[in-house]
Amino acid sequence: MNEDNTQTDVPSALFAQLHPTLAALETAMGAYQEALKQAKNTYQTVSRALDKVDPTNWSAKIEAARGSEDELKRIRILYDEEALTFMSTWLQWEDHRSVLMSCRSTLSDCIGAALKLHEGAKTNSRDLWLSPYIESRLILARRIHTSRAVEHGEIHAQDAFLKRMQSIQAAAFKVLRTELPNLCRASIYSTALVVPGKSIQHHLHETVDLRAVYRVRMVKEANYDFPASDRLAALLEECEQVMSQALKEEGAFAHDQNGCINERQHAVRMVDFLHMTDKENAPYSYSCCGTLDQQIAAQNERRLTYEIHRLKLQIICGNARKLLEQVVQTLKEAVAETNQLLMKVEAAEAATTTPALSISRATIDRNTVERYHTLRMMLNNCLAADVRLRRWAKQQLQIHQTLEQDLSKRAGNRALADAFTEVMKQYAYCLKD
Repeated sequence: MNEDNTQTDVPSALFAQLHPTLAALETAMGAYQEALKQAKNTYQTVSRALDKVDPTNWSAKIEAARGSEDELKRIRILYDEEALTFMSTWLQWEDHRSVLMSCRSTLSDCIGAALKLHEGAKTNSRDLWLSPYIESRLILARRIHTSRAVEHGEIHAQDAFLKRMQSIQAAAFKVLRTELPNLCRASIYSTALVVPGKSIQHHLHETVDLRAVYRVRMVKEANYDFPASDRLAALLEECEQVMSQALKEEGAFAHDQNGCINERQHAVRMVDFLHMTDKENAPYSYSCCGTLDQQIAAQNERRLTYEIHRLKLQIICGNARKLLEQVVQTLKEAVAETNQLLMKVEAAEAATTTPALSISRATIDRNTVERYHTLRMMLNNCLAADVRLRRWAKQQLQIHQTLEQDLSKRAGNRALADAFTEVMKQYAYCLKD
């Protein structure tokens, strides 16, 4: 990797306020620097993924297993899963590289505009004061503009290699296409693992899924319109955020509120009050906890807070469920859409390789680089949606179980009702004509 020459003060609001051209330059530098950071991270990831599917790293394993059908099958499953992961990371790299090149082009244009402003300032006394500021930012802009995401060129996967990866994608997609009706018969979606890791790698935990496919942004290609696939990519990103927030709220509710309400601790104190009385049989008072009435009032306040948090989590859980149902429905539509494109690609490939189909070649669209790239993105996101939905459905079940385990023993609901009774008493006049 090249040494990182970028600065931390980009974009700078101070320099941007001086002139619109400098403002555009600052924005372009900031955008390129962020795109460069993402591209570097993705490059490292895709490089590791590429090494894992390099055939030279598998030949010895295949040779050693040549006498065992079971071992060959196990190795094939392992390789195919690594291939699916590689395709996700490679598609992400292609997307980030494209964004990086676009940001680089924009930065180049902004550098040119700033240079023109600098040259114009020589003959325009009103802008002459800007010269040193323009010069200082152009020096930094040059450093950022000449930074690279990779040191020795970019990753260019060979066509034959990519076709092998795509064929593995297509095979996994066809399995999903066949199993999808059964997967959707669950409450939201199936919670079963796609490829149970323990059945392939015995050292793995039984909850580990070998399938690791990640959502990629659907890049609009010319002459292609796939609305369901576009919606699926957007919904996957939205659902990732919603489920992350839901799990965060569930964790806070299950742990923080559990510690606050602690009905068992309160019950023990109530039993203590029952048995610890003074000589005149008056309620015993703890110096640290107050009287019996004070403790009950404090616990009811905690119960009310608990119930409000429980209702909040119910809303979050309900919204997440609706979104998951949208993802499931969109996945069905995207699978149908992807299947149509896959059939077109396979038909075009068959027409170019099979002499018997040479007559119909003119009636079949030719495959292009753009079509292949679009298909790979669509295949990837269908597989990614399948993996994510299984995980999200399991997490949704976990949140639902947390809600069902009412730690207040329904006392929170009673505290809410009692508190609302006081509201009705105070504001009853609002209901009168």
